[in-house]
Amino acid sequence: MLNAEQTVGATLAGIRRQTYQILDIVVVDDGSMD
Repeated sequence: MLNAEQTVGATLAGIRRQTYQILDIVVVDDGSMD
């Protein structure tokens, strides 16, 4: 999700709504411009 500030919140919310319960969510700031 390079330079996707507008969609990162919705993307993470979609992941959290999944029914599969064994999840590790890793979010990394790699210096993108947003």
